[in-house]
Amino acid sequence: MPASVRPILGLVVAPEPPPALIGLLVEMHPWCDVLAAEPGRAAAAWLASSVRAPGIEVAARSGVPWALWVDDADGLQRAQQLGATLTVTSVATIAQSSGAILVPAERDAAADRIRAIPPFVRERLRRRSLLPSHLVADVGAGAVPADLIPAALAVCSACVVTGGLLSEALAWGAPTVTDAPSAASVGAGHDREVLVGAAAERSGLAEALGGDPVLAARLSHAGRRLAETKSLKRVAAQVAERLDLVRAGDPGARLEATLRLLSLPASSLQPDVGALLASMGTPAALPEDRR
Repeated sequence: MPASVRPILGLVVAPEPPPALIGLLVEMHPWCDVLAAEPGRAAAAWLASSVRAPGIEVAARSGVPWALWVDDADGLQRAQQLGATLTVTSVATIAQSSGAILVPAERDAAADRIRAIPPFVRERLRRRSLLPSHLVADVGAGAVPADLIPAALAVCSACVVTGGLLSEALAWGAPTVTDAPSAASVGAGHDREVLVGAAAERSGLAEALGGDPVLAARLSHAGRRLAETKSLKRVAAQVAERLDLVRAGDPGARLEATLRLLSLPASSLQPDVGALLASMGTPAALPEDRR
């Protein structure tokens, strides 16, 4: 059987494209091949990196869906004039006001590189590592060396995290206590994805959170879901859907790309459950009552 033809996303690019756009294009691979515009090249969809990109008219007149990267209000107006199918941006205020797809910076897409560890697995990891059963990590206080922060966020019962590390803590699925500015910066709400408290309260809140398995599980799950909204993989899937790149491929393209999005092998619909359990600290050979 001949190999299916993958759809092509034509790229019209200006000098020095935005770094966030480069990250997005890398994650478009499961859905399509990204190729630079050339005379006579047909594409299933187009993406222009700027309103000043040479040859943007090629995309605008192509007759197929196309996207335009915008950085300001002038870019939005130009996108409307040119009839862009959708706009993409790395500016949160533009996305909120216009409906443009927000593309996170790679440093903020922690969920793409971190596999969440839920509280019940954390407890097993602590026991196997001979760590205290109740372990609270105050990451923001400098008590945890920088090279040990990922390990602390992976196994703690609860943690206190403020500032730029909050996205990483949520991606790990760590039950987290933070301050109001940090929570607002990632769109987290008190008692929804995190607990929010003043400096004098945070240590006590974290101790209580680490001892409340029901609340810890709820915040862990909600925090990870929030972190996944900043996933470049998921943004790429949205762009592919809006540009009809999924339907432009063969009938199996959607399934294959979705499996890749879930980090499952496209060659199999039956992941190795034993390996998954072992990687979560719960070997498949253990009796049911010990999992």
